[in-house]
Formats: sequence, structure tokens, C-alpha cells
Amino acid sequence: MNDHPVVRPAGVRALVTSLRIPEPFALPAFVSEVGDLIGRPIKTRPYPRRLVEAFRRNGEPLPYGLMLDTEKGVVIFYRADTGPAHRQHVVLHELGHALCRHVTDPIDDQDVDDPEVLGAALRRSRYDNKQERAAELVAYLVQQRVGPLKMPSSGPARRENDAAARFGSLLEG
Repeated sequence: MNDHPVVRPAGVRALVTSLRIPEPFALPAFVSEVGDLIGRPIKTRPYPRRLVEAFRRNGEPLPYGLMLDTEKGVVIFYRADTGPAHRQHVVLHELGHALCRHVTDPIDDQDVDDPEVLGAALRRSRYDNKQERAAELVAYLVQQRVGPLKMPSSGPARRENDAAARFGSLLEG
């Protein structure tokens, strides 16, 4: 991923417009498509339980998502304690970092499940505000293209859709 220019927020709209998005939309197919585009396989998975427990024990906040470069590809972690719409948004956000060429310090593939290595990566993985805004804009624009997940008309899922709509209005200015 180091041999490509970093995409800045101004170029995000053109980037998302150029993406081939599977129809009907399926997140795993889109993850594969992004992996092909960046020339590296991408895996998505929930944080390991031991890492979640360690962060809880230490009273540390666990970010909703994390993108890690490894020797063999990219791994995107997400929190399993969120609803489907939020989880999709988190993965799209992390894919935004990959698409925008926001490179992290690589870790060894065998360390991907090591809570200490992941904890250290979480503590040192910091993007600047422009990178975070670009990744968030990628997630928002992709979601705008694919439309909302089919959700029940009441309960927590409804509140997630309402929150996503309010957040989207902030990004549009």
C-alpha cells in the first residue's frame, strides 16, 4: 500500500464514485472488491475476546474498529457488541482508511490474535483529523450509494438508522 499516493478528503468523492459496488450490496463482496483494488487481501473479524476482556479490565475504551497492515494483507477488526448497521459503518470506515492509503505500522501475521500486540497497535494507531474525516466520508458516501440496511421498523435498529441519518446531515454540511 506504500506505493500509492494518499487520497485526501477533496479526492474522496471521486474515489467513491469510481468504486464498483456489488448489487445487491453485500459487505463481504465489497470487502473483496476493495482488496482487489488495493492489491491486498482484506479480512474482517471481531476483536478477539481476550483483547476485549483486557481492555475492560483496564478500564480502557475499545475503539469500534481497527485496520492493521500485515505481511500478507489487511485485517479489519470491529466490536461485536454493536448492531449490524453500525458494524457495517465501522467496516466501511476502516475500508476508507485502506482506500485512502492510510498505512499503519505492519505487524506479523502470527501476532494478529495476540491481545498484547493488538492492544499496542490500538494504542499507537492514530490518524490525523484529515485522515479520519476522509475515512468517515468514504463510509458515509458508500452507505449513501447502497442505501440503508433493511431493518425492523422499531427498537434499537430504528434508533441506529435515525442516528445515521443525523450524522450524515453533519457530513453534508
